Amino acid sequence: MDSKDPIAGPLDDIKKILRVVSAIQTQRVCSQDVRAHLKAMGLAWFNSYRQDYSKLGSAETLSKLDSKYNALISSAEGTPSKRKVCDRLKVIKKALIELREQLLTLSTMTTSDVPPSFSALVPDPFMQQVLAARWNECTSCIAADAPIAAIVMMGGLLESFFLARVNRESNKQPIFQAKSAPKDKSHQTIPLKDWVLRNYIDVAHELHWISQSAHDVSEVLREYRNFIHPYKQVSRGIMLNTKDAGVLWEVFKSIARQLL
Repeated sequence: MDSKDPIAGPLDDIKKILRVVSAIQTQRVCSQDVRAHLKAMGLAWFNSYRQDYSKLGSAETLSKLDSKYNALISSAEGTPSKRKVCDRLKVIKKALIELREQLLTLSTMTTSDVPPSFSALVPDPFMQQVLAARWNECTSCIAADAPIAAIVMMGGLLESFFLARVNRESNKQPIFQAKSAPKDKSHQTIPLKDWVLRNYIDVAHELHWISQSAHDVSEVLREYRNFIHPYKQVSRGIMLNTKDAGVLWEVFKSIARQLL
């Protein structure tokens, strides 16, 4: 993976084939060579590229890419519509650019491990001590080569930060009226005690508490926090190591400081 442009390979492939397909004069892609190129490009995503991004790209972005690449592979078996192929290629191009933003955000994060002051987030001195202790425990887990424990700790602590940020607001109406706030069957916002980390992430982004890139990479952290359940990890087929936990720790610190 190119450190300067981590998705240079698949993005270049998309740009080249998009130019080829756009130049076709017929309404359908009949050329066997072009269809073979489309199929090969789709297979290259799954066989060569995807594994490099599976740990650090957001599940939503990767799922979108998987779906569109699968569609390309399937359509290449026949004579697909030129318009549909171009539309799929443009969606893939956009998703790859989103993936690049996520990966570059992760690669440029390096900040101090010293706990920040939590006084602006929570007034209670004892809670501040607890948050600082949990922060330090995250670094201890990483140092002890316990990546899953570290990531689970990060997820729980991040959820606490989001809740503290909500509680800090004197006017909570915008929070409960946010479009992304979780709703029950009668379309009423559910109580805070029933919110999960995904809900906090989405609302925090909608209210501009965290940036778009922070939202995207926090989804990665949220997903791996769920690896506290072994079957969840097995379903993804991913083994996380200390290096992965270190990258997610930088993600966590960035999001935490935005909330502070």
